Amino acid sequence: MRKGVPISQVKPLLSRPVIRLGDNWITIQETMLQHLHEGRIDALRQLIYDCGGNIPAQNW
Repeated sequence: MRKGVPISQVKPLLSRPVIRLGDNWITIQETMLQHLHEGRIDALRQLIYDCGGNIPAQNW
């Protein structure tokens, strides 16, 4: 890791629910569409972030 995480953010990051894309991708898509239709952009953004949270960053 080139950039650390502030101590105050460690617990929230560790307590986030883990989303496994292969297990329930259809459900995740439906939830994304529901957030979009309801105008809950922050919830949609958080769900997208959570889905990508398990993909390691590339070090160029």
